[in-house]
Amino acid sequence: MSTYLNANLNLLKDTSQVSDGNQHSATIGLKSHISAECVIGANVKLGERTTIKRSVMGNNCTIGDNVKITNSIIMDHVTIDDNCTLINAIVCSNSHLKSKCTLKNSQVPFGMVVSANTRSTSETITQSGNNNSGDGNKSLLVSFDGN
Repeated sequence: MSTYLNANLNLLKDTSQVSDGNQHSATIGLKSHISAECVIGANVKLGERTTIKRSVMGNNCTIGDNVKITNSIIMDHVTIDDNCTLINAIVCSNSHLKSKCTLKNSQVPFGMVVSANTRSTSETITQSGNNNSGDGNKSLLVSFDGN
């Protein structure tokens, strides 16, 4: 996973782009920050106090308030609700992370809905549900080898 992320980021070395420089195609909330070496796709909406560092985000994504994304790849049509943290994560297209998720060194497959309060470290989420909220739903997690 780190090799894939680094390959994407190396293509962007010494650049910071918002949809190929067209900043009008993204809506960026108050006090939000996009650092250098990021690419943000078209029609992206970032909530307030959201921070994106060394990451790639596809088109038509909606990111909530107080979200932290670092060294991650977010593909097209992804929704990430408020107060989520992603570090070294890959989120495939059409996925939805509900509020207060924390993903580190993890993958979310295509079309997955990740329940609120899910905590994942070095795993691939393979079934929607909730890891830690105690609401009766459970997610099935499979170890991720990091390659």
